[in-house]
Amino acid sequence: LSAMAPEGVTSIVWDYRGLDTYFETSVLFIALIGLLALFRGSNIVQGISNKGLSLIVKTTTRIVAPLILVAGVSLAYHGHLTPGGGFQGGSFMTVTIALIVVAFSVEFIAQKKITIDKLLIIRWIGLIFIVLTAVFLLIKALILGGYAYIFQNMIRTGSQYTMPSWFLDRPLGGILFFFNVSESVAVVGGLSLGIILLSLRDEEVKHVLGGEEHE
Repeated sequence: LSAMAPEGVTSIVWDYRGLDTYFETSVLFIALIGLLALFRGSNIVQGISNKGLSLIVKTTTRIVAPLILVAGVSLAYHGHLTPGGGFQGGSFMTVTIALIVVAFSVEFIAQKKITIDKLLIIRWIGLIFIVLTAVFLLIKALILGGYAYIFQNMIRTGSQYTMPSWFLDRPLGGILFFFNVSESVAVVGGLSLGIILLSLRDEEVKHVLGGEEHE
């Protein structure tokens, strides 16, 4: 109740246990840094193979992919009201990228202007907003005077600063909503980046991983 959100798990994860969750997000980020370092210099090359799977699979993917994306957005942005959250929603949305890579090929992703650099930027945007949300009230207190805490949501002992708890007639949960939105952006960017890197073909990674002469 003090987090102004009916979804107990999200309240615990982001409000009462925010610092722990922040470090969990950092672990995923470090793993992606390792993956980027390993595949440094790799890129999607056009003209190697763009066949993908059968027409039936591709048609089914065109129908199912948007539905998965909408379901993921709903999971993320309603995570403070119903079971879900930023990580769950972001992971769900990433399934769309995985499905497209399998059904159409990784080359198809590049043709749609979804590049490694763009996904990395999306990841950074999500992480930056997570940090800004965590320290927003603290910065506000430093500017206006008084006290606030890192990860502060609603009013706490010694601090009267608070995040917005309602949007029109719907409970907003303050930082819970903003954390879920930011986390979903960071996760969909990071996991999609990982899927694409791990889906690169031999011709695209041999010069990076050592080539045939080192096998």
